[in-house]
Amino acid sequence: MNMNEADRQRIIEAEWQVTPDKEENELYDTELVIYAYDRIGVLLDLTRVFTESGITINNVNSRTSKQGIATITIGFAIRSVEALHVLTAKLRQVESVKDIQRTHS
Repeated sequence: MNMNEADRQRIIEAEWQVTPDKEENELYDTELVIYAYDRIGVLLDLTRVFTESGITINNVNSRTSKQGIATITIGFAIRSVEALHVLTAKLRQVESVKDIQRTHS
């Protein structure tokens, strides 16, 4: 580009900030129901998986049957179905977990 010296001195360096696609940052509310054998620390172990995965828990409800089965409902927001599959696989590795179901939320 041909510019005279006065114009060259007026040039300001700039960078364009790329705005990520909305879909990449969008979170989807979901809820899992986790069935586990009740034991001391099972809730701690489950919530630790969320913490280590960088997922904020929005709500938790837990109850235990007379047979010693804990039903734990956890609500949270997640970025994708793939991330949900990864999370679910990690939760299934927690000692005492019998089954995990996704609710229709």
